[in-house]
Parts: sequence; C-alpha cells; structure tokens
Amino acid sequence: MGAPKGAEGKSKKQLINKAKSMVIQGATIKEASEKTGVKESTLQNYSSKENWIEQQERFLKNVYGKLQEEEGEKHIQRRKEAIDYLNYIQKKTMAKLSNGDLDKKDAEIFNTVVNIVQKTIEGQAQLLGIPEMRLNIKKDTDNKDIPTSNDRKITIKVVK
Repeated sequence: MGAPKGAEGKSKKQLINKAKSMVIQGATIKEASEKTGVKESTLQNYSSKENWIEQQERFLKNVYGKLQEEEGEKHIQRRKEAIDYLNYIQKKTMAKLSNGDLDKKDAEIFNTVVNIVQKTIEGQAQLLGIPEMRLNIKKDTDNKDIPTSNDRKITIKVVK
C-alpha cells in the first residue's frame, strides 16, 4: 500500500533540508541532488525561492573570515620566525664566505632552505589573502611631507 502521504512529505522535506544545509555549506545543487536523491530541478526551485546561494556566500565569508583571523595571527608569528631564520642563514653564509669555507654544496643547501622558507610563507599568505609587503627604496621625488634623507626614502607598499 505504501507510506502515508504525510510520511512521504516529511521525508522529502527532510531531504530538501539536508540538501539546503549541504548547499549553504559549500556543495553545489548537483552534488546535493546526487547525495539526497532529490531532483536537481526541485532543489533549484527551493534554492531560488529561499536564496540558498546568498546564504552560502554569507556562510563561506563568515567561515573564511574566522579562518583568516585565527590563522592570520599564526602566519604573522611564522613570518617573524622566518625572518629570524633567514638572518641566521645569512650570518652562517657570511661567516663561511669570510673564512673561505663556503663551498658550492653549502651554498646550494642554503639557497634551497631560503627558497623553501620564502615559498612557504608566500603560499600561506596567498591562501589566507594576506597582502605581500615589500620594502621599496626610491629617489625622493614625491610626498615631500614624509621625512626622508637627502636622496632616498623608504616606503612600505602593500601589494594585493
């Protein structure tokens, strides 16, 4: 005889709510349809009426914002540590160079380590949406209100 009409409706409603939750948390309507068994066109209609995509955008912005805040602080600390480590490598390299002990193998190892540190920090910054900071030294030709030496100024430029 089949399930009573109310039970079928409730089951479908539960599946639609599950699909809605999936979409809001980042799944596509197609993925939600495949996982719940509800027709894609049905989910598209509900999505349109209830603005699932807008809710998804708000949810993901919120999650990403929290991630940036939490991981951003850790990233800044890692940048500080990376600077200390790069300074250590520079001192080791300069000491070996001044003693005449810097061979090709050491130079390659130092170069590889520096590249790994830099690429890791750059990659993390990119994933977190943290702008790259560069130190630029240029001739003093503009912004006369900024204190400068006779021929140079230092500006910090944020590159997005």
